[in-house]
Amino acid sequence: MVSSKVIKVGSRGSNLALYQTNHVIGRLRQIYPDREFEVVTVRTQGDINTESSLEGMGLGVFVNEIERL
Repeated sequence: MVSSKVIKVGSRGSNLALYQTNHVIGRLRQIYPDREFEVVTVRTQGDINTESSLEGMGLGVFVNEIERL
């Protein structure tokens, strides 16, 4: 089996989420300089469905898709 040196990091596409993700990747690069990191942007149900209230969408509205990666 071929070992990949690319680590995929899931993130929502908001400016805040991408900032936080890139900050964490920067720290990870210091610890694992031989690894490459790739941001995988995920649109969650909370991002897609802007018509419904967040309360009506239930728990996990922003994380279910990310956890499936």
